[in-house]
Amino acid sequence: MTRGEAAPSNWRDLALNLLLAFASTVFFLGALEGMARLGGQRPCLNPTAQAEGAETKVRSHSLRQYELVPGATFTFDREAAIRHNLSPDYLDTWERITYRINSLGLRGSEASAGKPADTVRILVLGDSVAFGWGVEEGDSLVHQLQQGLDQLDTGTRFEVWNAGVPGYATWHEVQYLLEKGKAFDPDLILVAFLFNDVDGNNEAVHKQPLGMGVAAKAFTWLTRKSALLCFVRNQALEFRLRNLQPCQGPNCWNETETLLDGLVTQSQRLGSALTLAAFPMRLQVEPTSEPGYYDRALGENPQGNYQDIIVRLCHERGIAYLDLLPAFQEAMAQEQRTLFLDADHPNARGHHVAAAAISAFLATFEPLAETSRQDRSYTLTYWNGVGK
Repeated sequence: MTRGEAAPSNWRDLALNLLLAFASTVFFLGALEGMARLGGQRPCLNPTAQAEGAETKVRSHSLRQYELVPGATFTFDREAAIRHNLSPDYLDTWERITYRINSLGLRGSEASAGKPADTVRILVLGDSVAFGWGVEEGDSLVHQLQQGLDQLDTGTRFEVWNAGVPGYATWHEVQYLLEKGKAFDPDLILVAFLFNDVDGNNEAVHKQPLGMGVAAKAFTWLTRKSALLCFVRNQALEFRLRNLQPCQGPNCWNETETLLDGLVTQSQRLGSALTLAAFPMRLQVEPTSEPGYYDRALGENPQGNYQDIIVRLCHERGIAYLDLLPAFQEAMAQEQRTLFLDADHPNARGHHVAAAAISAFLATFEPLAETSRQDRSYTLTYWNGVGK
């Protein structure tokens, strides 16, 4: 056989081997895909929608990654509750909670962007804690805060709007103000802050949702088509959460510090007062409770670590700050019952405690209606002084 005759044969053998390898790989992966589906695994939904059990309740957003669907009415399913280790005591009521999203994309009754005269509008930003994940609308922080402020004898009319979105972090909120702030015209921006916001901010480095590059985004898209890849993704996420390292050192809070500066800048641009209320983790209130994912990242001193840092960052920036940990600890000591649904989220009683503390905090300030927009800088300074 000549050399020229052998070459085509070698190429045919190579092509056949590659074809067999490809077919074997496809068959193997197909078998694994079938096994995953037979085992009950489904392709991923939108990553955030799956994490929160929201399904079609959220839609994609080019800059904020996703947003609530205006006009939607929905409930969360039991599977979502189990994923978040919700206490069994709440599973039966979980599925009966109805969430209303108005035409402005806010949880609650219908509202108009136009602000009536002599009205102080408070825009509450945050994640699922601000949203009221797991509690009836009437028990949520925003609804209870509205009632508490309505009872103040100030002669001022208040509107408290719930702009909380499950899964949001500080970077979402800065972008939200850039987009919605001018139209909503808030007199006060109230940020409900939780320790997991720090992790969310670190994931959003360079303003890429979840810190994902092109390859990671392509993989995320494939998980929506494949049950097997969705399983791999969920296991990787579970591993990452279970191995969170304590948030220590100068770099851990860098992104959050920059974003707090962004909140200050946006509030000044809007002529709005700004305040931040830091929610505790359950382990800080109930030291014998089961630690959650983000409790591990608090390090060896969960009773002080997180609040010690955020209060310093707020005071450095002139942000009025309220630490809700003392209010939760006092309520727990008096009532001897849990204030949480799980490791992170307050239950209905927890929302009432938070709203009462925030109402009292705001009641110590001069009525915003008496301060003109031109003199709002005075209000910011005054609030910070009282907040200390």
